[in-house]
Amino acid sequence: MSAPSIAPEVKAFDQAINTCEPLASSACFANGVKSEVEVGTLISTKFAPLGPMIYRVFKQVPEGMNRYFLGDSAYGSLSIFNQLIASQVKFIIPLKENVYRPLMAKNALSWTKTDLKFMKSENCETSECQYYLEDLGGSSKYLRVVFIRAPKREAQLDLLGENYHYYAFATNMDGTEKSQEQIINFYRKRGNFENFIRETKNNFDLTHFPCQKLLANQVYGLIGMVSHNLMRFISFLVSENGHYAKKTRKMILFIGSQVVEHARSLTLKLSSRALGVLCEITKKLNSD
Repeated sequence: MSAPSIAPEVKAFDQAINTCEPLASSACFANGVKSEVEVGTLISTKFAPLGPMIYRVFKQVPEGMNRYFLGDSAYGSLSIFNQLIASQVKFIIPLKENVYRPLMAKNALSWTKTDLKFMKSENCETSECQYYLEDLGGSSKYLRVVFIRAPKREAQLDLLGENYHYYAFATNMDGTEKSQEQIINFYRKRGNFENFIRETKNNFDLTHFPCQKLLANQVYGLIGMVSHNLMRFISFLVSENGHYAKKTRKMILFIGSQVVEHARSLTLKLSSRALGVLCEITKKLNSD
């Protein structure tokens, strides 16, 4: 049986790292790659050893696969940039306002109209500049910074005459790899992964760790993630695009059936819908 086709893009996400919750352990799977948070550590960008964690995560990625990292602005530090570059990872990380504002002041930005929406506005523009970091690793001392801005509503104009909302992304991908709009759209995919984090917490009860020992809780978390991956695998057998666990359970696990014994024979009674789903799964398994 062959696994469902998955795009060769491995992304590591900042699951629960910025929540400052004293979790015993946490694990997530991004396109089949496991990332683990240090057992027994406070999960916080202020305290957690993010550099070694990033190294361990991407060390597991097979050679020849694209490596991408999408994180929030808490990851916008030189040490994280250097660790990602050393791990040969392409990244997109938002910059905090106190970082991108000086860049805007130093550079004469040329703004281009875009079809992207930002702050519920359709009148948005994009631009970019270079971000010089003297101690940046790799062959270049510059990162590319992509901006998007949207005009403020009249009621939002401030006393300083600022007429726009801004957002900025630092990346080590140049314009030949991804355009300004592609950088922004690619980063926005990170939001979809929050749905899988929510799913593991709500549908696989990874909000609570029931054991009194850290290692036992880590095993509990890993079992939950294996269950999540199996449920995702089954969802691709039911639908080409897959489903979340709730719908998969409704289509397969929660469908009523009954085993009837009569005249020395056993009969499995299913609804017509359940029989159709079962036949479709069997057909796909046999074809593989």
